[in-house]
Amino acid sequence: MYAYDGAVPATASQQPAQAGDVFVAFDVEGCAGANADAHTGLTAAGFYLQLDLKHPAYNAVSPVKQPALHDTALAPGRCARGWITFEIPRSLKPQFILFRGRPATAWRVPPK
Repeated sequence: MYAYDGAVPATASQQPAQAGDVFVAFDVEGCAGANADAHTGLTAAGFYLQLDLKHPAYNAVSPVKQPALHDTALAPGRCARGWITFEIPRSLKPQFILFRGRPATAWRVPPK
C-alpha cells in the first residue's frame, strides 16, 4: 500500500455514496513472483477492508479515484498498481486493508 485517501468525492459518472457513507481509496501494487503461472494476476475484488472486529469486512466498489486498479494477468516478475475504492460508514475508520492472495497479506491503515 502506497497511499490512503479517506474522503474521495464521487466523479460525475459515479453514483454518490449512500447517506452517511464516504468513499475511501487505497493506492496498491502487487507483483508476480518468479514462478507465476497463467492464473497469476491482480484484481480489486481480491482486496477487502476491515474496519474493526465488530463490523463486517467491506469489498471494493466501482472505482472512484484514478488511475484505478484493473483486473490484470501478471507474468513472472511483473507488477500492477492502481487505486481501489471502498464505501464505508462516515463515522468509522478503516484499520486494515487485506489481500486474499497466496500468501494473504494485510496492511495497517495509517490514522488520519
